[in-house]
Amino acid sequence: MIALQLTPTVLAVLVFCAHCFRGGLVLLIPPLLISLGLLVYRSGAVARFFQLLLLAISGVWVFTALRIGMQRMEAGEPLLRMALILGAVAVFTLFAAALWESDTLLRHYPRTLLSPGPSERSGGA
Repeated sequence: MIALQLTPTVLAVLVFCAHCFRGGLVLLIPPLLISLGLLVYRSGAVARFFQLLLLAISGVWVFTALRIGMQRMEAGEPLLRMALILGAVAVFTLFAAALWESDTLLRHYPRTLLSPGPSERSGGA
């Protein structure tokens, strides 16, 4: 179950690596790929790192959609398909970030005082 819930995170990072490769930002690719190795450590810090990383990546997708959309509008080209594709990728990346708040991942990556685990969220013991 853990591997299934981590799959969207891995896919989102790999798709972003492809975006970086296409955009010529090849220096970002090795750290992103190496960061996937952090998934083996059961720490709340790892969970927060990936949540923040995925939120940042989602922001990049939105910014990219806006930038390309402006270029296409100026050129008089259609932009609906591009907006749908990049919007779907941004939403998928946000979904991957939201999965880090599931009870399964909260138990696997125990949280600290500043990030409550499943028992603190539900009010149980």
